[in-house]
Amino acid sequence: MNKEEVMELMDITEESGFKYFESLADLLETDENYTPDELFEVLRDVDTDLFAEHAGTYFDQMQEAVPDDEAEFYTLVENMRKEMTGLAEACSSVDGEEDRDRAVMDLAEEIVRFHEWYIDPCLVNSVNEETGEEDSLSVRDALFRSRGEKFTGETYRYDFDDALDYELSEYVMQFSDLMGMVN
Repeated sequence: MNKEEVMELMDITEESGFKYFESLADLLETDENYTPDELFEVLRDVDTDLFAEHAGTYFDQMQEAVPDDEAEFYTLVENMRKEMTGLAEACSSVDGEEDRDRAVMDLAEEIVRFHEWYIDPCLVNSVNEETGEEDSLSVRDALFRSRGEKFTGETYRYDFDDALDYELSEYVMQFSDLMGMVN
């Protein structure tokens, strides 16, 4: 996949065209695979502060879809949000082109790792509570299904235990989070 194809996945026509939440959602939710190098070429000219804002919103929406009895998974998603937004914010806070490129590559690598985990088709087990039918889903599809239950009337039990095997590369705490702990 080349730079233009990654941009097409994000539904943008130029690097500076990354302005909308939907571009990030398209990138994270696609079934297409991409590499950190391919993504780096797109992200290096993106407003990473805006990217961080969209990522925060995306992870907040993920958390809203997490079933109430999946507290450990909810916490994992919160830590992913902190890591992803922290990496994006770090891109705009470093000095020098070489340091910025390293920060953008770190972000691209984390996005690809998250994406591969997010679309893995066997991480969540689901049981239809009415029919007893069981199936395995990706985290993405399980959260979509969970969010859609109120519209379809179907109810499912979910087991996110296999999805908990996501190692955060480093814990990134935002300054605002630190200030909240002090107060």
